[in-house]
Amino acid sequence: MLARNAVVALWLTAAALGAAAIGEGWRFVLVLLSRNGALPRGVVAFSDALVVTAGVVSMLSAAASITVGVLWVVYARWMVAKATGHIPARTTRQVVLGLIAPMLNVVLAGSVLAELEHSAGGRSAADRPRPSRLLLGWWASWVVGQALFGIALLNSFDGSVQGMANGIELHLFADLVAVVVAVTGAILVNRITTLLEPIDADAMHRLRVVKVINAPEPQLRPVRPLGSLR
Repeated sequence: MLARNAVVALWLTAAALGAAAIGEGWRFVLVLLSRNGALPRGVVAFSDALVVTAGVVSMLSAAASITVGVLWVVYARWMVAKATGHIPARTTRQVVLGLIAPMLNVVLAGSVLAELEHSAGGRSAADRPRPSRLLLGWWASWVVGQALFGIALLNSFDGSVQGMANGIELHLFADLVAVVVAVTGAILVNRITTLLEPIDADAMHRLRVVKVINAPEPQLRPVRPLGSLR
């Protein structure tokens, strides 16, 4: 249930961030066009409404994604510990702080997920976790997104026209990177959940052979006389 809700929230976040990126791109085009003259009020108002609405929706869905995602990580670690009998090296408090604490989660979020992926894959606790390419991609985009967010926050104090134009570009790139974070995060949650809870074979739709075309005739068993020894 937690995995399903986290995936839905992440895909909703990706969609909202994609709309926000489109709005920021449109706003940047309007800034370029405004150098040659005034723009229609309706066009500018619609652009602002799109950016604000998509931003609010993405913030709410991102908060839901983080909340459900942290609960999923905590519960998944508990399932791995129960299945393997190994006590995790990090406490639940350390894991939660490593996932939500600013600056700290830049380093620890990837480490926590790498340890979870390592344990969920049935690897030995004595081996060093080696993140998959999917996890490395998520981790890299997570770090880049955090960096862009910090740069955009610092740029917001620049009230000049050039600073506003730079802010639009930074928000555009930040939204695009955040889309990658959300999409790869949803895929990662699905992959680790599948490792922890494989699909029940009884719940799968079994395939049935309906017709065979151009197949050789099967070899029949030889006919044995009645009473012959076998």
